[in-house]
Amino acid sequence: MYACFQSRAVKAVITVMMALEWSFVSCSQHLIKSTVTINVRYFAVLREERGVDQELFVTGAANVADLYGELQSQFFFSLSQDRLRVACNGDFVSWHHPIADGDLVVFIPPVAGG
Repeated sequence: MYACFQSRAVKAVITVMMALEWSFVSCSQHLIKSTVTINVRYFAVLREERGVDQELFVTGAANVADLYGELQSQFFFSLSQDRLRVACNGDFVSWHHPIADGDLVVFIPPVAGG
């Protein structure tokens, strides 16, 4: 009788452990942040501060605001987000616009003219 009980108990423990392991694997997959490669173009003061007019940039950012925040902290851009317009793949977009691998993102600072 004891061996039968022990066997069922072991099976139950193994079943619970397997369920927990699958839950962990499932949750950890959602925590892995994927990266995308974005073609970034800079104009005016941003081009001067960065030293290039375009580059490929690998990022884990989800949208153009996160992308600019990452670029600004890495390259010390002087302009805040509220001073810029942003375009993605040729269209002006909001700062919440999602980005995808291969997108062309352009940050456009205010321009003086005459």
